[in-house]
Amino acid sequence: MSLVPGFFEHLNSRSISSSVFPGAMIVAAHPDDEVVGAGGILPYLKDPTIVHVTDGAPRNLQDATSYGFYSRESYARVRREEALAALSCAGVMHNRCIQLRYIDQEASLNMIGLICRLARLIENIKPQVIVTHAFEGGHPDMIQRLLHHGLPAGFWRNRGKLCLI
Repeated sequence: MSLVPGFFEHLNSRSISSSVFPGAMIVAAHPDDEVVGAGGILPYLKDPTIVHVTDGAPRNLQDATSYGFYSRESYARVRREEALAALSCAGVMHNRCIQLRYIDQEASLNMIGLICRLARLIENIKPQVIVTHAFEGGHPDMIQRLLHHGLPAGFWRNRGKLCLI
């Protein structure tokens, strides 16, 4: 697994077209991470698939209540709606957004189920490139290490390349 050679250099070139990288999959821990980490390249990806691993709402309601929400579910719903609105501004259709619905900060407690679901998505969608978080920082929902070490040896042969954001 490696960074896609020339991926960012090509995006920085003056010859960008709207189909630079067809078949991209962005795997983000939370709704809005794809915009923060890869928002600048979204308009240059043809029909990307966005996968939100968690719902963005931890059981601890500290963040939710600081924004005026009093339930985890309402906070998760609004985070999802905001992410879909932002993605539509970049031309990403709602039907290209998949939410795995793990509780924020608890995806790592479900490693086997999560890796099976991600592997199944990769098998079905067959992305040419997968963009995801780097593991640095140690957040429990960052899934790069899971994609790299959690899949069986040989999984990445003849499959998408992993590109860290």
